[in-house]
This record gives sequence, structure tokens and C-alpha cells, in this order.
Amino acid sequence: MSDTRTCPQCGMSIDPAENTGQFLCPQCGTAVPAAASIPPTPVLPPPPVAQTMQPGDILPYSELQQAAIYCGMARTLRGIGIGNILWGIVIILFGVTNAMSALSGVSVTTTIGLVFGVAYIFFGVVFIAEGIWLIAAPSASGLLVAAFTMFVSCVLFIAGPLLIIVLVLFGLSLIRRYQKYGPLMAERPAPAMMAQAGELLNRLRKAARKRTLELIEFNSAGAFVRRMWRGLLQDNLVVLIAYEKRFFGMAIEDIYFLSPEEISIDVKGKVLIGKMLKGTLMVQGKQFTGTIPPVCYDRYEVWNRRYTLSLQ
Repeated sequence: MSDTRTCPQCGMSIDPAENTGQFLCPQCGTAVPAAASIPPTPVLPPPPVAQTMQPGDILPYSELQQAAIYCGMARTLRGIGIGNILWGIVIILFGVTNAMSALSGVSVTTTIGLVFGVAYIFFGVVFIAEGIWLIAAPSASGLLVAAFTMFVSCVLFIAGPLLIIVLVLFGLSLIRRYQKYGPLMAERPAPAMMAQAGELLNRLRKAARKRTLELIEFNSAGAFVRRMWRGLLQDNLVVLIAYEKRFFGMAIEDIYFLSPEEISIDVKGKVLIGKMLKGTLMVQGKQFTGTIPPVCYDRYEVWNRRYTLSLQ
């Protein structure tokens, strides 16, 4: 198998076997760095032609993109479900301890303590049952139930205002996901599509920057949310996933299948310390400010230039 590379200056494909083993462009003579190498083999089927799209369609990849979104939201709900089960166990233990302490004496305080203990046990059972449901039957309504769980936890949690703010923000983000992806989760995709979507999500999650030459990464941060963007560059699109970073882990926030016209990365220089580049990521008209590794920016530039040259 030949180690085909692409010239960053003119976009021409270069095969070392045809160029005496040197990665020099025969057209313009430019040396091709290793970072500019992007395997041309796509991992996704080509997008459907415009004539096959029906009015009102919002998914350029139809079944595959819907399956990826469904699979991604199901994984988010699975993580919340596991958290609910663990949190339910903690609440039950707290309720049992409170009730047993209350039963050791007889007074008005004892009655109040017993009522609160039983109430906590009840809520703990509800949280465990809800967690099992979110794992076993992920759905659009599950996003709303998970959001409600976050708000209820704010009432039960006595750990301080900071954690309450985090839970409220996470609950609001789940409501936004319901508004955006709820209709796409109304029906479970076919098993074959689910398997392909799951493989795609696993590849993006496990991909290593040095070994996966079509991978790009971008880190952005807002007032309350930090995101890790990971994308796979293909011939005519990029599959981009935004992971929302929380102190208790990461959850899939958005999944995009983007044409080169729908994404752009603009670099404005290096950070003060380290090798990262400061830049702006534009996704379907939305702007995100953050940092990008130089090798990822090189890959994006070659991919974008190659697409531009293909239109000429």
C-alpha cells in the first residue's frame, strides 16, 4: 500500500514510489510534512444527492446521522442513569440512618426526623428506578426526566451552592438537547445503522491524535461550559462531536455532519505558554473561541484547500 500524501501548497496527491522516495510535489516542488498526510479512504458513505432530499429534511445523511444522534444521546442518558442509581443508593442510606436515629427517642423532633428519613428512602427508590429506566429505554422523554432529576437533586443535595449551580446548568443543557434532538429520538434506528453509528462514535472517542491522521481537535470555553470538539475529516465532509466537560466527566452535547462550507477554523497566533494555537471555530454560523493543536490545524488547512481546489 503506497503512502500517499497531499501537497499543502497545490493540493496534488503524491506517491513516494513515483517520486524516488522523496515527499516533494512534482508539480510545485513543495516539501510535504508528515502532518499534511490525510488518508483519502472515507469511513462514511457519500452524502445523498440534493435531488433525493425531501422538503423539510434537516439531516444530510438521513439514517446514519439520526442513528449517531440517537446513539450519542442514549450514551448520555446511560451515564446519567448510572449516576442516578448511585445517587439513589446514597439517599436511601442517608434516609435509613436518619430514620434509625429518630427511632432511638420519642419527641416531636423524632417524628419529624422519621418523616424525613422515610421521604429520603422514597426518593432514593425513585432515583434508582429512574436510572434503570434511562439505561434500559433511552428516549426523548428521558432527556426531560433526566433534567428534572437534576433539579430535584438541587433540593436534596446539601453540599453547597456551587454544586447546585452545576446541576441546574446541566439540567438546562439536557432541556436544550431535548428541544434540538427530541424529534430524532422518536423512533429507534435500525440495528445495522445503530451498529455503524456506534462504531463511528467509538472511533471518535478512542482516536489518538498521533495515530489517527484524519482527526482534528479543538477546545473551547464559555462562561459556564467547556467543550472538547473532535472531528474526522473525510473527502467531502467532517463528522464533528462536541463533548461537554463537567467535573464528573464528559457528555456528548452535539453531533454534526458538516460540509466544508459549514465549518471554518481561523488561527490568531500561539498561546503564551505551550504549543497550542489560539483560534476561532465556526460551526453553522456559531462561533466558539479556544485553542487547537498545530498538527490539527495543518490537517484542517490541507483538507479545506483540497476541497477548494476540487471545485475549480
